[in-house]
Amino acid sequence: GRAGLPIVTGKRAPDPSIEVKTVMPIGGYAMRFTWGDGHDAGLYAYRYLRAICSCPACEAARTVQG
Repeated sequence: GRAGLPIVTGKRAPDPSIEVKTVMPIGGYAMRFTWGDGHDAGLYAYRYLRAICSCPACEAARTVQG
Protein backbone atom coordinates (compact mmCIF):
# COMPACT_ATOMS: atom_id res chain seq x y z
CA GLY A 1 0.00 0.00 0.00
CA ARG A 2 0.98 3.62 -0.39
CA ALA A 3 1.82 5.67 2.70
CA GLY A 4 -1.13 7.65 3.98
CA LEU A 5 -3.76 5.51 2.26
CA PRO A 6 -5.72 2.88 4.15
CA ILE A 7 -4.86 -0.72 3.34
CA VAL A 8 -8.07 -2.18 4.74
CA THR A 9 -11.10 0.06 5.19
CA GLY A 10 -13.72 -2.39 6.47
CA LYS A 11 -15.65 -2.01 3.22
CA ARG A 12 -15.46 -4.27 0.22
CA ALA A 13 -12.53 -3.18 -1.91
CA PRO A 14 -13.60 -1.83 -5.31
CA ASP A 15 -10.61 -3.51 -6.98
CA PRO A 16 -10.24 -7.26 -6.27
CA SER A 17 -6.44 -6.97 -6.50
CA ILE A 18 -6.36 -4.96 -3.24
CA GLU A 19 -8.66 -7.31 -1.35
CA VAL A 20 -6.87 -9.09 1.52
CA LYS A 21 -7.15 -12.87 1.08
CA THR A 22 -4.90 -14.10 3.90
CA VAL A 23 -2.86 -12.62 6.75
CA MET A 24 0.21 -14.29 8.25
CA PRO A 25 2.03 -13.01 11.35
CA ILE A 26 5.79 -12.77 10.90
CA GLY A 27 7.59 -13.12 14.20
CA GLY A 28 6.39 -10.58 16.73
CA TYR A 29 6.91 -7.54 14.53
CA ALA A 30 5.04 -7.71 11.22
CA MET A 31 2.34 -9.23 9.03
CA ARG A 32 2.34 -10.53 5.48
CA PHE A 33 -0.81 -10.16 3.42
CA THR A 34 -1.81 -12.17 0.37
CA TRP A 35 -3.73 -9.81 -1.91
CA GLY A 36 -6.58 -10.59 -4.30
CA ASP A 37 -4.26 -10.63 -7.29
CA GLY A 38 -2.13 -13.32 -5.61
CA HIS A 39 0.96 -11.31 -4.68
CA ASP A 40 2.32 -11.49 -1.16
CA ALA A 41 5.53 -9.46 -1.37
CA GLY A 42 6.35 -7.16 1.48
CA LEU A 43 6.01 -7.16 5.23
CA TYR A 44 3.91 -4.64 7.12
CA ALA A 45 5.35 -3.81 10.56
CA TYR A 46 2.85 -3.60 13.40
CA ARG A 47 4.15 -0.10 14.16
CA TYR A 48 3.35 1.01 10.58
CA LEU A 49 -0.11 -0.59 10.65
CA ARG A 50 -0.94 1.14 13.95
CA ALA A 51 0.30 4.45 12.53
CA ILE A 52 -2.12 4.30 9.58
CA CYS A 53 -5.05 2.68 11.39
CA SER A 54 -8.15 4.90 11.61
CA CYS A 55 -10.05 2.92 14.27
CA PRO A 56 -11.09 4.89 17.38
CA ALA A 57 -8.67 3.02 19.69
CA CYS A 58 -5.63 3.75 17.51
CA GLU A 59 -6.69 7.37 16.95
CA ALA A 60 -7.02 7.81 20.73
CA ALA A 61 -3.64 6.20 21.40
CA ARG A 62 -1.95 8.55 18.92
CA THR A 63 -3.63 11.55 20.56
CA VAL A 64 -2.39 10.49 24.01
CA GLN A 65 1.13 9.76 22.75
CA GLY A 66 1.29 13.07 20.87
